[in-house]
Amino acid sequence: MVVRFAEHLVDQFEKEELMDHTMREHYIYAVVSIIERFLTVGSIICLGFIHKNVDLTVLFMIFFFSLRKRTGGYHAKHYWQCYIMTIIVYMTVMYLCHHVQEVACLIWILLGISVVVISVIGTVNHPNLDLDAEEMQISQKSARYVLLIECGILCIAWYLHIDNSYVYCMMLAVILCGFLMILAKLLEQEVKRDEA
Repeated sequence: MVVRFAEHLVDQFEKEELMDHTMREHYIYAVVSIIERFLTVGSIICLGFIHKNVDLTVLFMIFFFSLRKRTGGYHAKHYWQCYIMTIIVYMTVMYLCHHVQEVACLIWILLGISVVVISVIGTVNHPNLDLDAEEMQISQKSARYVLLIECGILCIAWYLHIDNSYVYCMMLAVILCGFLMILAKLLEQEVKRDEA
């Protein structure tokens, strides 16, 4: 349905001579990506309003998407799979933000492991990204900078005794990025650097 809508929109662009017909597939891909991103983020924000977690939702999305964009990691084959997994993960994270007090030590350990994973690997070159060597270096460097900034914010929040649910929310975003990188590696969902 999304693809059909994107194709119809691109057809309109062509009729109005707003684009070169040789770029048709690129435009369709771009429109589909924008719509899917809008649906996913919109759904998450709506759930945040429904569950009165808008502040945690926005914080999680900023931390997670800032890092995820640069680290790569596991990708589902189809958008609907990605959408369902994203919603389930989001709901799980929101639940855990309020209920991980009992396992706080485990969360800190998982954060440490994720920081090491992200620092060492930097970026998983998923076939959808297909980064060349130079793009890969830039992405890895960028991922490490974002990780450093997020860890700095986490340390400051912890030092200032900010509400634990906010601290855990930020930690879980980093942990999730590390986990998705490991999962992509285990499932061999990457373009090897010598192939890039």
